[in-house]
Amino acid sequence: MASAPLVGPSRKPLERYVGLSRSPGDSLVRAAAINPSANLPRPPSQDFDTSQVLAWISKWLETAGSTRFPFQAYPQQGEQGHYDLSQLGVLADDGSIRIALAGDWGTGTDVAQQVANSMVAGNPSPELTIHLGDIYYVGTGSEVQENCLGVNGQYQGVFWRSGTKGSFALNGNHEMYSGGIPYVNDFLPTLGIPGSQDKTQLRSYFCLEMPQWRIIAIDTGYN
Repeated sequence: MASAPLVGPSRKPLERYVGLSRSPGDSLVRAAAINPSANLPRPPSQDFDTSQVLAWISKWLETAGSTRFPFQAYPQQGEQGHYDLSQLGVLADDGSIRIALAGDWGTGTDVAQQVANSMVAGNPSPELTIHLGDIYYVGTGSEVQENCLGVNGQYQGVFWRSGTKGSFALNGNHEMYSGGIPYVNDFLPTLGIPGSQDKTQLRSYFCLEMPQWRIIAIDTGYN
């Protein structure tokens, strides 16, 4: 995995996500309203800019009719979504495993980067990290790039951190507001367990198993 960018434009202010409802319309409108000023280190802390009403409408039309990614079964080879962690060389020397989880993380803010960095800052660091879903506002390609993959765009990119052996991500309702295609095509190929047969995360659901327990990750966001 590449390291997080150290320089670039300012990140999105956390205040943009305060009071966000579960309405797809709220997320779509907020996504369209982002209009950072070149003269400010960060855009003003506001949800709406009435001068950008045409941009709101354009963004809504662009994403509201998006086709959902095709929900598919795993291919008939490799792990087929079932990862026996005891056989994949991901355990610590004492046979234990640490898994760090974060949800509602993909905001692109300074706080998001701090959370991601803190997840892997332990000694020892976790072997796996799992994102439980939600890339804001609507999971577009640019939001996945900026908010998860550390790509500098309108703001300095935020970088999701992998564990020492790999990482996974679940699908969320916000990813599906734009059809979930950037989540599947752009984010998932950067995840998975490199030491597995699959190498990367192939689908939006999976099972991690040890002799004592299972983590069954179900895609509840698709519909």
